[in-house]
Amino acid sequence: MTSHKVFFAKNQKKLLSTHNSTEIIDHIYDFYENTLLFMYKSLISINFLC
Repeated sequence: MTSHKVFFAKNQKKLLSTHNSTEIIDHIYDFYENTLLFMYKSLISINFLC
């Protein structure tokens, strides 16, 4: 169990180092875009309720 966790952590580090920084930024951008979109939609629905 513990060896599996260590293996996973090592692979995680390897993945992060090989990943392009632009790819990571794209993921972050997508996340924020989805969050903002959700917030925007919920604000619209709140305005309709009021």
